[in-house]
This record gives sequence, structure tokens and C-alpha cells, in this order.
Amino acid sequence: MQISLRDRFTGSILGVALGDAYGAPYEGGPLERLLWRSLGLFKPGTIRYTDDASMTLTLIRSLIEDQGVHQDMLALRWAAAARWSRGYGPSALRTLKRIRRGADWRQANIHDYKDGSFGNGAAMRVAPIGLLFHHALERCDEAAEQTAVITHAHPLAIEGAKLIARATAHASDNTPPVAIVDALQSAASAEPYIERLAIARQMLDEPVDLPAVRQQLGRSIVAAESVVTAIWLACSHMESTFEQLLQTAHAIGGDVDTIAAMAGGIWGARRGRASLSSNLLERLEDCEAFEHAAENLVALHLQFLESD
Repeated sequence: MQISLRDRFTGSILGVALGDAYGAPYEGGPLERLLWRSLGLFKPGTIRYTDDASMTLTLIRSLIEDQGVHQDMLALRWAAAARWSRGYGPSALRTLKRIRRGADWRQANIHDYKDGSFGNGAAMRVAPIGLLFHHALERCDEAAEQTAVITHAHPLAIEGAKLIARATAHASDNTPPVAIVDALQSAASAEPYIERLAIARQMLDEPVDLPAVRQQLGRSIVAAESVVTAIWLACSHMESTFEQLLQTAHAIGGDVDTIAAMAGGIWGARRGRASLSSNLLERLEDCEAFEHAAENLVALHLQFLESD
């Protein structure tokens, strides 16, 4: 079936939002889960997204308004939109609050960690970059790094963002799952990613083994311990339903919302909006805002193609 560019872009962005919103109640410990469920009950029947989807939406709006990545403006927009009630991690929230109070992001991003955060926060929001620059992978890498370093200066966090952006780009070009992992293996430079991508590639030829995924790929908030897990999840479920992908993310455990968001963006870029669950979309908070943002991203992509 032929899938339009608009359907792929929309499928990817909604995949991020749905993965995030579905996974949110299942991450963290009992107290965190209870808190999120209480916050999520502001509207019965609605599934509420967290910082993953919030930052993704803000990124798209910034790309549209600035006609590309403008780091200073993007930092300010992310800082202005940050709310603890969206489930931001403590370190990320402190960084964004410093920026909101006037600190330069180039200092704020290394305030807590001298080498910068190596969490998966830069990778969770980067799908729009993969979509926008799927035709030019070097520009995709550059833009992914520009967005990542604002809050995550550590090289492993930056490489994780690049890999998710590239995976999304390849998926939007209808690249087969095995070929996506092969391409990422060629692009990876850091040993933790090279090792895990080799394992993920082997896992694609074998029955799903969740204990092995947890132990060998990881499921934590550390980028090197969740990015490849999300790539494996998307690629191993590319011919499955989105609900099956979400169920596997839940079964893997750990940082469920972010792993599901990263995987959802990749899966949606290849399968398109039409393959997403209408039941989930009807319940997704601000679904129309994500769809509208994706449509604007398509327009910007076509504009870039004309100017190249």
C-alpha cells in the first residue's frame, strides 16, 4: 500500500505522542505511578502525554517559526513550556528553569554534570528532525546534534539522538527493518551503541526474548541503555499492530514512556497514521495539535526540498 508523506509524518509524530502517553502510567516506582495517574485523571477517558511529547511538539513549532533549528530560540521555547506536571526529570527541569531565568543554555547544560547529561531526553524528542531531513542524512545528524546539546551535552546522549533521528529518517523512506539496523550500525561511532546494535540485529532474526532485551540492550533513562532498545522494538514490530508494540514496551518495563515514544516515532514513520489505533487517537490529549504540527512539518520539508 502506498503511504503518503503526510501520512508518514503524521504517523510518526502521533506515534511519539501515543507511545509517551500510553507508557507514562507504567514507568517509575509505585509513588511515581500513583502521582501520574492522579494527574492524568483531569479528563476521564483521556491519555495524557508527558515531557517527551511536549518537547517534541515545541520542537516542531520552533522549526516552523524559525525555518529550521535556531538553538537560542529553541532553548527559550523549551524552557518556557517546561512544567513539572508533565513529568520532566529533575535534572532536565533544573536545566530548563536556569535557561528560563536567563542563563545561557551553553552553561546550563553542564551545570549539574560537567560532561553533560547522558540521559535519553535528547533522543525522545528528535523524531521531527529525522522526518524533516530524511532526504539529507548529514543535515539530519547536524540538526539532531544541535537540538540535543541544548539540554544534553554528553557525547552518548548526542549520538543517541542522532541514531533515533536516522532511524526515523530511514523508516520514513520505507526502509525494511533489518536494513534500518544495518544502516545504523554503519553510522554508529560509540562502542556502547555499536555493541548493542549488533545484538539488536541478531535479535531480529530470533524469537522475541524480553529478558535478553532487558539485560543486553537495557531499559533505563540512560541513552545508551534505551535508544537501541527502542530501535529494536520498532523494527521487530514493524509488521505488528501498534498496540502490540505498546504491550511489548510495557512488558520490557523501565523507562516505558520514553522507549515507547522513540519506538512509536520510528514505527509511525514507516507504517503511517492509518495504521495507528483509532481508539487510542480518540483518547489522546491534544491529538489535533500533534496532527496540525505534523502537517506544518511536511510543508517545511517540501519547502526545503525545493530550495536544495
